Amino acid sequence: MKSVKTPWTTGALLICTNCGKDISPETLKPLRENGEPSENLKKYLKSALKKSGHDKDIRVMTSSCLDMCDAGRQSGSYIPVGHLGKTENGNEDFTLNPAEDREVVLRFLNSKIIENHK
Repeated sequence: MKSVKTPWTTGALLICTNCGKDISPETLKPLRENGEPSENLKKYLKSALKKSGHDKDIRVMTSSCLDMCDAGRQSGSYIPVGHLGKTENGNEDFTLNPAEDREVVLRFLNSKIIENHK
């Protein structure tokens, strides 16, 4: 195995694809989006980071089950670059409402970028 440097500088956000199956259509209705909630959240966050010039700072990606299910909510795990591939847990794990909390998650990611660039 060969170690490599990640192309993103701050961290990675994993969004569970399994949780979306339990989110009611009523919860998602305000978004007016079709498709899988985790993919829609990923696209939204990636687009917002790109618009602000921070798409190389944080990698946003979907993942299979993260084993943190919370009925009617989406699970996510933020992993700082220094902890990628390590066994100690530097992760910040959370659940969110994909319709109501996407701006909260974006602010969280932006705070991580600011911390990393100090």
